[in-house]
Amino acid sequence: MKKTNWLCDSEIHAGQLLLKTKFPFVDGLHDPAIVGTLVAPAISEFVQIINTGNHWVCLSTISCRPGTIKVYDSLFQRVSPIAIRHSCRLLMHTGGSILFTNEKIQKQINSSDCGLFALAFATDLCHGIDPVTQSYDQEKMRAHYVNCLDSLEMVPFPKTTRRVPYYVHNSKATVDIFCVCRMPNDNQEYVQCFQCDGWYHPTCVDIPNWVINSKRRWRCDTCRGKNARKAHFHKSTENNHH
Repeated sequence: MKKTNWLCDSEIHAGQLLLKTKFPFVDGLHDPAIVGTLVAPAISEFVQIINTGNHWVCLSTISCRPGTIKVYDSLFQRVSPIAIRHSCRLLMHTGGSILFTNEKIQKQINSSDCGLFALAFATDLCHGIDPVTQSYDQEKMRAHYVNCLDSLEMVPFPKTTRRVPYYVHNSKATVDIFCVCRMPNDNQEYVQCFQCDGWYHPTCVDIPNWVINSKRRWRCDTCRGKNARKAHFHKSTENNHH
C-alpha cells in the first residue's frame, strides 16, 4: 500500500473481511467489486463500502429507520447515482421511496484518502461508534490500517483533539422506487397496474406483449392474488350461509 495512492478494491475488501470476521451479524461488507444485479439484498442492518467512480464512500442502515440509508462521504455532500442504485439493491425496501442522508462528518484534506476514511467510518459503525461525533487523525490513518492488516484485526482508527474540517449541514434526498426490483426510475419501459397504480418493468414481472403499448388494463400479481383471495372468501361465506 503506497503512501499517497487511492486504495484499490482488494485493499478495501481486506479490511471489510476482517470486520466481517469480528462482526458476523453485521450484514453487507461484501466485495466492492460486486456491483449491479449481483448485489445480494441485506437481511439485517448493514455496512458497505462502495466505489462511486474514483471515490470511496460508506453506506449503512445501522440505527436508521426503515427506508433510510446513511451515507458517510468524506469528500462530497451529495448522493451519487451509483450509491443510490447500490443502496436500493441492498435494502430492497418495500415502501415507495428511500431517504438518503449525507451525514455531517469530517472532510478529508486531500484527494486520495477517501478509502481510508470509508474504512474508518465502517470500523467505527461496527464497533458501535458514531462517525459523526469523531475527529480522525488523518496523518495516522494509513499506517494504522497497515497495522490492522498485519495484526488481522480492524480496530477504531486514531482520533485527534485538533480541529478538523467538518460538513456544516447534512443533506437529504428522497428517491422514489418502483417495480418488484425496488429500484429508482431507470427510464426503461414500465407498465402500470390499473388496480394499485404501481409501475413494473415487463422484464421483471413477465408482462405479456399484448399489454405493452396498449390501452388494455393489466393487474400485477399482488392485485390478482388479492382479488383471488377476496373471491374465495366471498364464495366460502356464501357456502356457509347455505
